[in-house]
Amino acid sequence: MNTLLKSSLLMTTLSSVIYAGGDMKKLEFENTVVEKNELANNLMNGFFSSYGIGGSKIMLDDTYHKALVISSKTGYMFENDISIYLLGESNYYRHTGDINDMGISGIGMGYAIPYTSNKFTIDALVGIGMNINYNKVFKKFNTSYDFGLAYRTSITYQINNSFNINMSYSKFDFNTNATELEDTKPKIFGINFTYSFDAKSFLD
Repeated sequence: MNTLLKSSLLMTTLSSVIYAGGDMKKLEFENTVVEKNELANNLMNGFFSSYGIGGSKIMLDDTYHKALVISSKTGYMFENDISIYLLGESNYYRHTGDINDMGISGIGMGYAIPYTSNKFTIDALVGIGMNINYNKVFKKFNTSYDFGLAYRTSITYQINNSFNINMSYSKFDFNTNATELEDTKPKIFGINFTYSFDAKSFLD
């Protein structure tokens, strides 16, 4: 009788250990999946995009031109308030009667200033600048554009989660002067109203 009782207790103990171990492994697996999902969501939440429209002042030697600015930016914000992004910006204006676009495409880095509650962000960008004369594109293509290095610094004020005001200063250094600009090192002062949104939905 004692032997039978001991055998039953032993089998019950072994069964409990087996089932308990199975549940623990399942729980550990579920926890791992949850942690991975949280990590993926945190990474995805760092992506952002924005579109902007505004006005600018293009300085060409002693003259200046008013321009319409359209821009787009896509990047990633890290937890330490530093972001990296790709920017494309066009400044549409008239020069000697023709429609021109002085634009910049490049990669930049921004820093959200903590003691302003991250309302202000400063950033700097380097890339390729180009001036395109659209009236000459189909007439004489090799005289319709100039290009070279471009640099940009800006400060952004966050109005709310979606809308921002961006003020920028850009400097160009064109290698050519096919479009016959008065200055191959023009400067642009611009102000944009931008709409920012979480880019997570586009990456799901």
